[in-house]
Amino acid sequence: MQNIVDLHAVLRSSLASLGDRMNTPADDMSDDMSIADAFRRSMSLLTASVAVVTTKVEDRPWGMTITACCSVSTAPPTVLISLGEASATTHAVAEQGEYGLCLMGTGGVATAEFAAAPGRPKFLDEPHLAAPVAATPCVRGAIAHLDCLVTRTIPVADHVLFIGEVRGVSFPSSAPTLLYGAREFHRTVPALQLAGTETDLHALAYSMW
Repeated sequence: MQNIVDLHAVLRSSLASLGDRMNTPADDMSDDMSIADAFRRSMSLLTASVAVVTTKVEDRPWGMTITACCSVSTAPPTVLISLGEASATTHAVAEQGEYGLCLMGTGGVATAEFAAAPGRPKFLDEPHLAAPVAATPCVRGAIAHLDCLVTRTIPVADHVLFIGEVRGVSFPSSAPTLLYGAREFHRTVPALQLAGTETDLHALAYSMW
């Protein structure tokens, strides 16, 4: 009984602390920022799952980290990704008509960082390339790999949306989902996991490393 009382006290304290931080007024910079800068800042606060889009450039495996992807339908299985129109990844996917979508786990931080770095080639060599599981490349740290055939291409502003029908799904590894928000990587943990020992307590929906 004492453990349960202590557990509830810890949870109340943690959630109260979180509420205080969430209710703290942020600096209002809207008057000093352009709408584009304000939009970029607001979107940086949107926490999302991390994925790596894979293709081939110069006949070599290539990958780019994104968070702009989502499920569209289950019949047939269909996903959407959004890529900048000028990127090498976009040109390769448009030319080849297919792409891999690697959903990343917490073991894939190094690969996600490599494939997100601007201004450098993103050829997938060791240690970032995993063993082949489909026609499209798979990266290390992926917890799911979706092999996709492009069925529709939609230009929007300075990006291109690629609708892909999923031809196959594999699960190369098992790990918590890798998230990205506020310009930092996060990992998922249970929101309110009631456990018998204090070491098992989790008061937040996700926690930063």
